[in-house]
Amino acid sequence: MRLDFLTEKRKSNQCLQYFLSALVTLPVEFDASRRALVWITESGVAGHRDQEYAGAKDALWWAGMTYMVAALAAVAQFLYLVLLFLNRR
Repeated sequence: MRLDFLTEKRKSNQCLQYFLSALVTLPVEFDASRRALVWITESGVAGHRDQEYAGAKDALWWAGMTYMVAALAAVAQFLYLVLLFLNRR
């Protein structure tokens, strides 16, 4: 029983660490996407009204959303482990 507790505690710590790292990278990713759009506009790679600009904006948005989904998955897994631990007591 003690080994199970330590294994669950280690898993919950790993989930918490993963969530915190995902949370820290969220603003970094969204800022990188914002800076990329500014660069695309200023460099003239794609005009502001062009279909290429709209596609780049959409792709950068969804790239940021992958980090959001990863953070939500980490929260769900952490809560699952916490509830699993509390139900064993």
